[in-house]
Amino acid sequence: MMGTLTQCLRPMERPSWLCWFGDHVPIMPNVYSYFGFPDGCTDYLLWSNQGSEAAGRRQDLQVEELGMHLLREAEVLPDRTATFTKEGARRVKGK
Repeated sequence: MMGTLTQCLRPMERPSWLCWFGDHVPIMPNVYSYFGFPDGCTDYLLWSNQGSEAAGRRQDLQVEELGMHLLREAEVLPDRTATFTKEGARRVKGK
């Protein structure tokens, strides 16, 4: 599925972004009793047909930060002092 999506989006002139991540840790008690319990972390991948300065860079994030991180990488949000509302990007007061 990832290959099909990226093949379709790669030649497009308009910037396109995809984000993949695991949304849960599977329940496998027998495996955990042998290897130990997982830490709850999961990998994610951001992909763009325009390339990115962040390509190949690892950055640990909380799951609730991932959407905002994607919007910043796509330059929808200009920087860390901005938030996103239904009207668009805006700066947080006092910052």
